[in-house]
Amino acid sequence: MGCPPQRRRGYVPPRRRFQPPSERTFIADTLIAYRFSVDRSGETPKEVLGGTKGTLVVDAYTGYDRVTQPDGRRRAGCLARARRKLFAAMEGEPEAREALDMIRDVYLVEHAAKERDITGTPAHRALRQADKPRVHRSCTS
Repeated sequence: MGCPPQRRRGYVPPRRRFQPPSERTFIADTLIAYRFSVDRSGETPKEVLGGTKGTLVVDAYTGYDRVTQPDGRRRAGCLARARRKLFAAMEGEPEAREALDMIRDVYLVEHAAKERDITGTPAHRALRQADKPRVHRSCTS
């Protein structure tokens, strides 16, 4: 019995499920911005990125849908997140090793571009094109 639920300590109204605060990182050419938000709604990405173009590298979090659909940024998956899942799957799934090798090949190309200081240039795009057969072979063998 006692007091009504609204007055009990730690009571969360049924309509408002607790969502932990969230910090998002936004990176542009020479800018890194951290934005704290009290929830994980799509409002913060919309405020920061709304109306902008380009590619947004994110996980499957739906809060970014507001800036990626339908006329917003292109959405790209994060290879680091994929790698973690593949490492976890390696024991029971031998194909996971092949996928990890493919991701390694992509990382090697990006590392080479950074070492040569050609990131984002036509030479970088050419390096990616030259590596496509190796990555494609990994996917189809």
